[in-house]
Amino acid sequence: MESVDKDSRETSATHAELSQRNAPNNYYGLTYRTVLVFLAITMISFVQVVNLIAAGSLSTAIVAELGGSNSQIWLSQAIAITTCVLAFPVSQAADYWGRRWLIFISTLLGSIGCIIVSRAESMNAAIAGEVVTGLSYSCQPLLYAVASEILPRRVRPLAQGGMNISIALGGVFALLVGGLFGSSFVGGFRVFWYIIAGLYFISAALFIVCYNPPLRSTQLSHTGKEKLAKLDWTGFCLIASGLTLFSLSLTWSGNPYSWNDAHIIVPFVISITLIIAFLIFEIRFKRDGILHHGLFASRNFAISITGIFIEGMNFFAATNYFSYEITVLYDDDVFFASLKFTITFFVAIVASLFVSIYASKSKKLRWPIVFAYCCFTVFDALMASLTLDGAIFLWIWPIFLGLGLGFCLTCLVTAGQISSSPELIALSSGLMFSMRSVGGTIGLPIYSALFSTGTAKLSPNIASAVLPLNLPEQSLPGFMSALLNNDQAALQLISGVTPQILEAGENAVKQTYLNSFRNVWLFTVVVSAAGILVTFFTKDSDASFDMHVDAPLEDPGPRFRDL
Repeated sequence: MESVDKDSRETSATHAELSQRNAPNNYYGLTYRTVLVFLAITMISFVQVVNLIAAGSLSTAIVAELGGSNSQIWLSQAIAITTCVLAFPVSQAADYWGRRWLIFISTLLGSIGCIIVSRAESMNAAIAGEVVTGLSYSCQPLLYAVASEILPRRVRPLAQGGMNISIALGGVFALLVGGLFGSSFVGGFRVFWYIIAGLYFISAALFIVCYNPPLRSTQLSHTGKEKLAKLDWTGFCLIASGLTLFSLSLTWSGNPYSWNDAHIIVPFVISITLIIAFLIFEIRFKRDGILHHGLFASRNFAISITGIFIEGMNFFAATNYFSYEITVLYDDDVFFASLKFTITFFVAIVASLFVSIYASKSKKLRWPIVFAYCCFTVFDALMASLTLDGAIFLWIWPIFLGLGLGFCLTCLVTAGQISSSPELIALSSGLMFSMRSVGGTIGLPIYSALFSTGTAKLSPNIASAVLPLNLPEQSLPGFMSALLNNDQAALQLISGVTPQILEAGENAVKQTYLNSFRNVWLFTVVVSAAGILVTFFTKDSDASFDMHVDAPLEDPGPRFRDL
């Protein structure tokens, strides 16, 4: 009898949920509970960005203590790969098991991973910690889905603007506080990752306490086996293995293997084959899989996932190479390099606030999105034109990147979600943010290969700069080693080294690095320009901006305020 009563209550709850969700206007005001859930979601998003930015900006501080400079790219790459691999199954699973526990458990894993990083005694251990922390990013699409579905569609740009502001605040926190710890004392990065671990734990606790929505019909209408059978296991395996091997092959190219080495060619060919097989399977044989055909009823969704792929490539380039370039070329410490990069996020906060209000009132998304990619292109072009005496401009150029980030994510995510039906919002968000991570996963090894191609010329460039100044050839190997390691004491002991030779060698090193960074930025210029062309065809959809709430948290209750 108790079981029957339980089933009856669940069925009644489901019917009530469906009735409420299908009501033409089911918005009754903003409640305290909704506000707390949104706050918890933005906190999780905040701490995810803190870890992501720190993995790139503090990588030099980690290398200084743990060594392993050849592997430092994997601190960020581990996050990108785990996100794009796991976001697909987690987003699809959320429709059958709900969002609550998936977000909570993955966020707790982020806390555990940060503790591993903070206690690492080798670069491999730090990378392993970021792999565990990367599991927390599997719920990233669900955060954006929940933020949108608990609020009316009319204010969806405001919801995404709030998420974007939390991202920007996370960037500022990571760069300023993280930069301060990274440059103040040996082992400072360890303290900072303890702080990140604590933030992960607090945000997870707040979320699990506040977010307890009604059960969805899909949670009750299938058995456990039926739910597992609904997941696109073939698609998951194909895309996960394909992207991992693709990333591995490109990351290894030039460091430590050459392009014609079997370590590069074999995984690269296999990865391309797997990705093509994935596309054929999803297009021809699996209509309701990862690439659910219902998502592409509007061209806006295809434009959105392409656009966010391009944005991901840009964002990962900026987070991994902007501060790095400043420290190498202009001898700034980690903190001051980070301080310049924070301009990006301060501008993004203002831009997100402005465009979210504009889009909610005007119901227009097309031109703000196009403007964002114009800003990305300008920023990349300016970085590619940087010279050794252009340090002052690095206080100005991040403004364009900040404008691009603020406008792009707010409007592009809104466009992608609005173009899909409510029951596909988790899958649409999952596909979008997986594509963002795919952009980073593909972009990082490409950048690494381009950068390594440039830095491979360090030795010949140094030699051609100092040998004409009469540095003895037998002193050249020791001079190069001391110069590249910035060992001033050793340089003074090398026979034949004069102030003129030392200056020429340092200039050769910086010019070589400048050209290496330029390779990266020139590539992103082309990518960003392609983004302008793609997003130009975005279609505004005024009718979709109504006061319907796709997934209300509760029946009408105490109102926080009226929108």
